[in-house]
Amino acid sequence: MESEGDRKRIRSQSDEGKHSNVHIGPVRGHEPAPLAQRAAQTRTVLLIEDNPADMKLVKEIIMRHPEMQLLTAVNGKSGMEIACSSLPDLILMDINLPDISGFKALKLLRSVPATAHIPVIAISANTLPMNVRSGIEDGFFRYLTKPIRVDEFMATVEMALQISRNRMAAAK
Repeated sequence: MESEGDRKRIRSQSDEGKHSNVHIGPVRGHEPAPLAQRAAQTRTVLLIEDNPADMKLVKEIIMRHPEMQLLTAVNGKSGMEIACSSLPDLILMDINLPDISGFKALKLLRSVPATAHIPVIAISANTLPMNVRSGIEDGFFRYLTKPIRVDEFMATVEMALQISRNRMAAAK
């Protein structure tokens, strides 16, 4: 490894005598944002989900996005506590939770001024059109059905986070 200022260069040689170079450090014109600015850009997402496989999938999807921080809860009660204490930018909520339904949890979130503005996306195995319609009518930002389709999921998350950003900017 060789140092060049704040950059590092790793040089490896294969058995055939060919060389590979990898540069580690800022690329000119693409310096990372200052730490305070990156922290301000971080968006917190709360996932309320009791199914371990679904929780794992969402974690893996969100981990690909370093601008997002994921908080998790396995039931509605702990999800409500985390939502009220952390005030996430977005909540992803399973409808069929072990202690209270996602519909009831949404109603409780809307009744608390501090959480009333947070977009909540329903994620459910209930795929009937009447379930989806009911979810939207009751106030979910979107109602996504399982199995999760990654492209649709991320497009919806990004749209909800943009709306959350806009609401925060308007409130200032």
